[in-house]
Amino acid sequence: DINQARQLAIEATCATRAFREALVEGGKARAKIPKAGGLVVEAPAIAARCPAGQAMESVTHRYRRFALGDEQLVIRTSLHATARTSGSSKSKTLYAAALPERWESRAVASEWRKSFRDRPGDILLSELRDNAAKVGRWIAHTHLAGADELHLGFVTRRSRDDASAHEIVGTQSYSPEPLANQMSLPLSAMWGSLNWAISLVRHQVSEMQAAKRDAGALAEGEEDSDDYKYLMMYFPESETGAKACIRLYEIRSTDYEGDAEPAAKAR
Repeated sequence: DINQARQLAIEATCATRAFREALVEGGKARAKIPKAGGLVVEAPAIAARCPAGQAMESVTHRYRRFALGDEQLVIRTSLHATARTSGSSKSKTLYAAALPERWESRAVASEWRKSFRDRPGDILLSELRDNAAKVGRWIAHTHLAGADELHLGFVTRRSRDDASAHEIVGTQSYSPEPLANQMSLPLSAMWGSLNWAISLVRHQVSEMQAAKRDAGALAEGEEDSDDYKYLMMYFPESETGAKACIRLYEIRSTDYEGDAEPAAKAR
């Protein structure tokens, strides 16, 4: 069933990758991306293939350094295109993503094809309500990359029964800060969430080191030479009534050796 949650997620991912590639004009020299504050290094564009075998995606990775209290963070961000407005010599950098139309079970034609030209704002408001987490993540990516705009493509299936072919019914560009404010999503809040995650990991590392000292494997004051790796996963509220939660998994060095299933331990 192409309308199951997993299939819809794959469709949305492939639609976004195809949309990003459609923005890039073939045969032209790649644009030089302007540097942003805190830039560490900029990697050349690379190509990534959609699992469904759709178009290749060109992307530039921008590595940026941020200060979070006493911590220095290096974050890999992405940029997908540059655009030049009419009458201006300055190019804007874009983070691009696509929002696919969700077809109602009895729908025989695309609603977006009929309404996007006259009511693009209504469609956006509906998507901000129904896909707040996804759009919020794109806003954060745009902000972290130092991109000028989040460029959204509104796409629909060419046929309701074919999830592999889409057409773009319209595009809109938004500055990340005003759009975040419209969603009541202060960009400063993401730093608080990250600081909480770092504190959680540090607490777990302290517990591991304390256990080593209690077992005599680590002397008091001795430097711990082991590397600690953790995987943080968000589990949404399930239909069975399980509450949404965030779990932190300890990844041991032997977890991914050979063909054995990983034996990560939840914290």
